[in-house]
Amino acid sequence: QTALLKNHTNYIASSEFINLSNLNTSSWTINDNDSNVIIDQVVQQGRCLNEWDLRINIGILNGLNEAFVIDENTKNEIIEAEPKASEIIYPMLRGRDMKRYYPNFSNLYLINTYNGELVDKKDSNGKTYKVRINRVDVVKDYPEVYSHLKKFEEKARIRFNQGDHWTNLRNCAYNDDFLRPKIIYPSITKDLPFIYDENCFFTNDKSFIMSGEKLKY
Repeated sequence: QTALLKNHTNYIASSEFINLSNLNTSSWTINDNDSNVIIDQVVQQGRCLNEWDLRINIGILNGLNEAFVIDENTKNEIIEAEPKASEIIYPMLRGRDMKRYYPNFSNLYLINTYNGELVDKKDSNGKTYKVRINRVDVVKDYPEVYSHLKKFEEKARIRFNQGDHWTNLRNCAYNDDFLRPKIIYPSITKDLPFIYDENCFFTNDKSFIMSGEKLKY
């Protein structure tokens, strides 16, 4: 190991192709000089993402795929018995389903039992308190979905990622961003398969979504 480390150190020190002069306290990479020239030109001529009105967030963590991620047949059975359930069932992509430019949709769907959002209210004395609104009440409003989830209740009750009720997904402040045009991409990739999506795909936690201004650009 000592010899290998010494050889590696000597190679970096003597190499004409590796430039380490641009290291800083944030992110950095080790590239050959030609690549660094190109990167520098892009940075100087363009605008960094943090200068745009953009939001980057991770996909949905549901805590129990077997309950909340369903196949085409299960989705059809639920909606046939309860058409209203289509309001909370959305096509879903996993990280592995994302290819360059287009998704490889595997006919999987997310039961999006959204946990609602907290908003500020004031009492008669002017004191502010939090109230949750728009939480999906599966038991009351979607009995067929509840019947499906009931099969997994034991595991669903003890999972880490859950909302106020065991049938709800965890809090997600950017839930509506999945319903807007967005760019999606896997969290681990070697091919940079970015996809522009207008089809309301939800994604799992092996991916990221980018929403905001000028996405097509």
